[in-house]
Amino acid sequence: MEVCINKKDWDKIINYARCASEEWGTEIGGMAVTVQQENGDWQIMDPVIMKQDVSAALCVLDKTELAKYYSKMAIKYKKKEIRFCWWHSHAKMDAFWSGTDTNTIDEYEDGDLSFALVVNVKEEYKCRVSVWKPWVMHEDVELNFLDKEDGYNIPASITKEVKSKCTQPKSTWYNSGSHYNPKQTNISFIKNSSKLATAKDHLITQAWIELIDKVDEINGQFISGEYEYDRYKKKLDDINRRLQNAKMPLHVNIISQGSFEDILHVSASDIIECDSGYEHLNPYDNIEDVMSYNKSFGIGGYYG
Repeated sequence: MEVCINKKDWDKIINYARCASEEWGTEIGGMAVTVQQENGDWQIMDPVIMKQDVSAALCVLDKTELAKYYSKMAIKYKKKEIRFCWWHSHAKMDAFWSGTDTNTIDEYEDGDLSFALVVNVKEEYKCRVSVWKPWVMHEDVELNFLDKEDGYNIPASITKEVKSKCTQPKSTWYNSGSHYNPKQTNISFIKNSSKLATAKDHLITQAWIELIDKVDEINGQFISGEYEYDRYKKKLDDINRRLQNAKMPLHVNIISQGSFEDILHVSASDIIECDSGYEHLNPYDNIEDVMSYNKSFGIGGYYG
């Protein structure tokens, strides 16, 4: 079985990637249909983008738009044997499967067959075929390019579409990775310290709060049975990778498999640790004291 793509569709994907990279330095993602040919091979066709949040390390497709897309393509290709291909770019980085990428690929496990494609602006790529039934198997394959030529020019229509459908969210440790370089100057009192908090202190405290929310959400999804332990662990491994890339002194201790009772009775904040010397930035110790002190200086809140 081969996977092929024609020049027009390949160029469209690459132009989406180049446009997002040149405009904002971000990733971008979308979908395509993969149509089975008479000889049994599969061809990636009709790539599109939709509303999404884009950043240097992440692109998140709008779920409502994605549902509409599936319905529209099912009608358009109702006489064809099709599957779907999730594609996304890594801008100027290498084309590889990150932890976030493999987690996204795993979301297609309810089907029997799926395709994924990651590209960069240099036209490097990886294409993965995932078989889900009767057993699970993943294989990275070479694309067969149909009538491919060198050189490129991003059409104005692509640039207009990218700008209209892509939104850049606020840069955080979670979506920016090693590109994270926030500009923050607020200061306020940090508990158990005689000094004013630095911008870095605020940054770590804010990340700590966001981390607790994310871990709590993942724990809740696992407890409710949305996925098995392997995916639960992958999600937390991905969060730890993002924390490391953003140089955050925080880490999530992953509860071992078979300790389901522990997850039921532990809070997210209990399994988050910080490096030595950052304990005073824990946002859930004596919050009332911090808020009261900040308000006395007219700062007006926990963050200042």
